[in-house]
Amino acid sequence: MRLIVESPAPDLNESLAYYNSLSFRCSTWKKNGLCQTKNLTIFLNTSAYSRPCINLYEAKENKLGASPSGTWVKQEREKLTLIDAKNKSLLGIYGGVCIETLDLNASFIFLASQRI
Repeated sequence: MRLIVESPAPDLNESLAYYNSLSFRCSTWKKNGLCQTKNLTIFLNTSAYSRPCINLYEAKENKLGASPSGTWVKQEREKLTLIDAKNKSLLGIYGGVCIETLDLNASFIFLASQRI
């Protein structure tokens, strides 16, 4: 599976310029944006219905769920071909994604039910 963070982008050109200024390698993808650095890929979604979420591409099935903390988690079967970005952004080096939760047990149950 490939993890991609999704961010709403009502003005795609403004969002692309912002991430480019932070040393991300950005391109347009399906009328949206895709910004990459060595350890992080951000999908800039221009849909008016877009919400911040975590996308898991190359999953076994298409599935949408909401974690107990309210974070949307989308699993998609689609295969992605991404550039091999070796650049580091001005934001630092990423080792993972942190989701804050008020109920750790409920979060573990949610993750287990997602087969992540």
